[in-house]
Amino acid sequence: MRLFSAFSVFFLFFAATRVFAQGEPPGERSEDAAALLSLAAGTVAVVQCDGHSMALAFLFEGAVITTSQVSWCRRSLEAVDRAGQRVALELVRLDAELGAAEVRPAATLGLDSLPVREEAPNVGSAVQALTASGDSDETGTLTFGRITGLLERHLRTDASPSYSHYGAPVLHQGALVGLLSGRTDVGSQVVSVDGLRALLEGEASEDDLRPRLRGWAGYEFGLLLSGREPAVGLVLNGGLSLDDRWTFRTGFGLLGGGKREDPLESTREEVLRLQLTAAVGHRFRFQNGGISWTVEPWVGATLDWRRRELTTSRLGLVDPNCSISTDTCETFTTTTSRTNWHTRLMPTIGLRLGSQFLVMGYQVQLDTTDVGASQHLITLGFGF
Repeated sequence: MRLFSAFSVFFLFFAATRVFAQGEPPGERSEDAAALLSLAAGTVAVVQCDGHSMALAFLFEGAVITTSQVSWCRRSLEAVDRAGQRVALELVRLDAELGAAEVRPAATLGLDSLPVREEAPNVGSAVQALTASGDSDETGTLTFGRITGLLERHLRTDASPSYSHYGAPVLHQGALVGLLSGRTDVGSQVVSVDGLRALLEGEASEDDLRPRLRGWAGYEFGLLLSGREPAVGLVLNGGLSLDDRWTFRTGFGLLGGGKREDPLESTREEVLRLQLTAAVGHRFRFQNGGISWTVEPWVGATLDWRRRELTTSRLGLVDPNCSISTDTCETFTTTTSRTNWHTRLMPTIGLRLGSQFLVMGYQVQLDTTDVGASQHLITLGFGF
């Protein structure tokens, strides 16, 4: 009984100490964590793309630094500090290989500088990624980890922050050791202090490095529904987007089908279609974490060339006086082909859905002379 009681006391003591240890960050006391959280109030700003949080930024040697992923933002880029101030940003320095960028705020952000640690932490050292949500009711959060590797301009850590926390300052013993730039196959990547200084050594651009006009291209497999003549084929698309809102697009389609044979009349019909489409549209973008969705209605016109080839085969007798019922007659076959082209210019409206590289589209090509001859094109493919 005494042995059982001693074992119970030891088990409760061990369990209590384990719960206490897991409740604290590794290598830090609770009061140290509270002190680190208070830094988020004045040192970290939230970077938003078109109103959606996508990264964090902080002040380093007088410059506002963030992750290079902000170059993906094709719309309004803003920073929100702890006071709720919303300031427009311009991308003025970018090193995609390094994983860092400098943004220039249109007005002064209420950010304080972090103390900088000149010496890189050793492998196994505890680090904290300091993050903020932009909500003035919250002090921020800490993501804990340890250094797992040292590179020339990067550190590696096993900390696993969320997508919107890239760009967070990474601290060791309360001082800045780098910028959290993203994830790799072996953990999270941190741009070291030396790497950040290398970024700032380059010449800053006077204008925003994010171009307003961007090109895109893609290919899609299409199914054309046109009365009794369905066709399948390939559609090549390309165009330009202005501020990721207005789009100008062209498309070229090559579709074949409509092959029909009539054994009674000994005829065969084949249809080949060439289509050229030009349109203007408006793109709506929706962000869900790291995944972006686009919905793009558009209006334009389609020039449709339809090549129809009709082949007719006729069976005849070499000797017209030969009687098929009584004699064995020699026969011959006469084949004639007739090809014609039909051109139509059709007003076209369409809808294009996209996510990452996958795109899906639907369009109606209206025949103004015969509404019943209007065509429907469904496409599925890839866009870049």
